[in-house]
Order: sequence, then structure tokens, then C-alpha cells
Amino acid sequence: EASASAQTWLGVTTTHLLTVDMAQFATIIDFMGRLSITVDEPFRDANAGLDIPGRRPQLTGVNALALVRSRHPEVYRDGA
Repeated sequence: EASASAQTWLGVTTTHLLTVDMAQFATIIDFMGRLSITVDEPFRDANAGLDIPGRRPQLTGVNALALVRSRHPEVYRDGA
């Protein structure tokens, strides 16, 4: 059932599905070394404990988890 939902959402055929909890997600990111992302503007989300001060951050597992949990981002403009 979950695999069919993933295929519909992603638009690609899936052969395997992996489910992880939040702690496992952070551990996987840390195991890989860090997660490199590029964002248009620096931002933060105080509710999620997220602070992305630059445009090309290297996220730890905890920061990556805060990013995927972020629901109320605030963009930094003119240093604030």
C-alpha cells in the first residue's frame, strides 16, 4: 500500500520502501557525513529549531531533521 502511494506521488516505479523514525533519519544524515543543500535565501524556523544563515549550508542530522520538520520559515532580509 505505501509503495503504491509513493509511486503515485513520485511518478516513478519503486521496488523498495524504507521507513525511518526521526532519530534514525538524523543518524543516517550524520553517517553520510552531512547534507549539502542550496537555498535561495538564508532563513530560520524558531518552532523547528532551525537556523540556515547561509545559502549553501552543510547540515548535520539534527539540522536536516529540523529542515524537514519546518513549517513556519522566516527569511532573513537585510541581516534580520
